[in-house]
Amino acid sequence: AGLAFISYPEVLASFPASNFFAVVFFLMLITLGLGSAIGLLGSVTTTICDSFPNVNKKTIIKVCCVLGFAIGLFYITPGGMLMLDMVDHYGGTMLILGLASIEIIGIAWIYGANVVMRDFHFMFTTEPWVGDWYWRLCWGLVCPLLLPALFLYLVFVDAGPFSGPAGEGLQESSKTALALVGYCIAGLGLFLVPLHTLASVTAEEEGE
Repeated sequence: AGLAFISYPEVLASFPASNFFAVVFFLMLITLGLGSAIGLLGSVTTTICDSFPNVNKKTIIKVCCVLGFAIGLFYITPGGMLMLDMVDHYGGTMLILGLASIEIIGIAWIYGANVVMRDFHFMFTTEPWVGDWYWRLCWGLVCPLLLPALFLYLVFVDAGPFSGPAGEGLQESSKTALALVGYCIAGLGLFLVPLHTLASVTAEEEGE
């Protein structure tokens, strides 16, 4: 947000015909935002529609749009920038790194990087070649070690988004409260993995 709404506008203001470049720049931001929103909303509504096929798809889309709009109202409050930084750090960066770590470990070490390469060759009807060692090295060793290391760094070493200029003027109690809420957001997202695993195992045992 600081880069898009503070740094870039200051640079554009120094351009010749700065008004024109400012309009073009924010049109680009709106286009990128709409593209991202449509993609994210599509993945959510598709999942819900597949889970509840008897519910009208238009109704599901309307409910998701209204809920998304209502949640977005928090970010236009006086403390909205702090909430945006909190959600971006804990619900974005930290949660994504945690989920990606679980995903790459499951694919590379449980399913097997060699099996993944075999599946790729089967799907693309290609033959194994000498360059396969690079992908096996990345998927089997580099990514499963690097991603969890970055995740652990964020959890135990990184001071969080409010340790620098973003936290100036904030009381320590407010910083602690924001950090606790952020960890709850990240923990809730990570908790869905074992919960879904348990549900899948239970359903398989019951023959559903």
